[in-house]
Amino acid sequence: MTTHSRWQIRRPKRWFNALLFYTGWLGLVVHLVLMLYCYARGLPYPISWWFVALAPVLSVLWGGVAALQLQKEAGPAPTIQARFRC
Repeated sequence: MTTHSRWQIRRPKRWFNALLFYTGWLGLVVHLVLMLYCYARGLPYPISWWFVALAPVLSVLWGGVAALQLQKEAGPAPTIQARFRC
């Protein structure tokens, strides 16, 4: 039996969550390629690069972490325990 944590990053199924998730990963990859290009050419890269990388990281988290998603994913059906008092 597996239990899914609300804070675990998973691939989303809803369209808006998927858009945020994949756009964030694309942003991180482009950011990494730009950093490597600047390093290879000897160009200065801004000191505040971490601030620029924060937006794609937040996008990945908002799309992939169930607790932060804007559109709630359909998860497993909750178990209902009824208590009857006689």
